[in-house]
Amino acid sequence: MAASVNTLRACDTLDYWAHVYSPLDMWAVYEVLTDGLVETKRAYRDALARHDHDQAAALLPEIIDLSVLCSEAAEGIAKCRLRYFASDRPWPLARIELL
Repeated sequence: MAASVNTLRACDTLDYWAHVYSPLDMWAVYEVLTDGLVETKRAYRDALARHDHDQAAALLPEIIDLSVLCSEAAEGIAKCRLRYFASDRPWPLARIELL
C-alpha cells in the first residue's frame, strides 16, 4: 500500500520548509508527526485486540501516511543540519555538556 497523493504533496511542502525553517521548528514538526503516528498505531493495535477489523483497516492508510511524513520530516532535520554545518553557526540541537 502506498502513501496517498495528499501525503506526497505534504512531503513536497515539508521539503520546501526544511530550507526555510530553523532546526528547532523542524524538530517541532517531527515531534507532532511522531506523536500522531504513535497514537494512531496504538488505536490500530487496540482495534485489532477488539477484533474490530473494519476500524483497523481504516487506520492502516493513516499509519502509512504518517510514517511517510515522519520520514520526510526527519530528512528535513538532516537538511537543516547540513545547512548549519556548512555555516559557522552552532547546531541548536546539540547535546549540552554539563560540568
